[in-house]
Amino acid sequence: MRPSQNVDDLVSNRYAHLGRRVQKIAPEATHTYFYDARWQVIADIDENDNVLVSYTWADGIDNLLAVKIGSNSYLIRFALFNE
Repeated sequence: MRPSQNVDDLVSNRYAHLGRRVQKIAPEATHTYFYDARWQVIADIDENDNVLVSYTWADGIDNLLAVKIGSNSYLIRFALFNE
């Protein structure tokens, strides 16, 4: 398979001043990402302000608890190891 050479197939991203991706612009859709104060993404929004994906985080770094995609919710299992 060869990569597309069509300029219309390109995806671009926009980043905030602190390096967080805030927008993904593709030919088929534009997604805007919202973050909480801890830099965890909490929602992906489309160009019509529909919530596509929402995320629930536990305390700590990168402790994802659940993801809601459309009307479907998924509980994320994670383990904490204390060695």
